[in-house]
Amino acid sequence: MAAYNKFLAFTKDLIAGVHNFDKHTYKIMLTNEAPQATYSVKFDLKEITSGNGYPSGGKATTMATWMEDGKAKFRGTNVEFRAFGGVIGPFKHAALYNDTAPQKPVIAWWDYPGESIVLQMAEPFTVRFGEVIGEVIPV
Repeated sequence: MAAYNKFLAFTKDLIAGVHNFDKHTYKIMLTNEAPQATYSVKFDLKEITSGNGYPSGGKATTMATWMEDGKAKFRGTNVEFRAFGGVIGPFKHAALYNDTAPQKPVIAWWDYPGESIVLQMAEPFTVRFGEVIGEVIPV
């Protein structure tokens, strides 16, 4: 199971109104270099090479928001990558970022245990959001 991590800048970006989960496009990109919690924008990450079913910038996820127990919560839909025409990878991390905001701010990343992953022809890989990825507690 992948370990979920949040970029430190995300909380500040929420307070500054950088994210609009109803209108902005959010994407998952793959990287083979370990992200650092101090990264703040997509360009801090080194994306894997596009091709063979992996599009430059990654793939979009649809964000859902709701209120529960006085907290605003959100998560995205799962994103599948599938290799065709060759391999995808290697990669070991998947990062979520806001593709609409001008600086393309990062939100979170998942670390996948073990060796780097290389998708072979027709092999799928799904980034699963599972639990809520964030919540905002009103004051």
